[in-house]
Amino acid sequence: MKENERFEEVIKTFSREIQEIARQTRHLIYEVLPEVVEVVWVQQKNIGFGTEPKIIDAFFR
Repeated sequence: MKENERFEEVIKTFSREIQEIARQTRHLIYEVLPEVVEVVWVQQKNIGFGTEPKIIDAFFR
């Protein structure tokens, strides 16, 4: 799993409990699908995971 400062930037304003849930969820996603593409939108406080780097494919459906 890659370190991602942008991921941490998105979750830093959330409660410690939510931050931990987000980190655990991210860890699980990388564990299940190591080649996952992570897309982080800091301004929108949104993080997407998918199999392609294109925005249209950034989220699992």
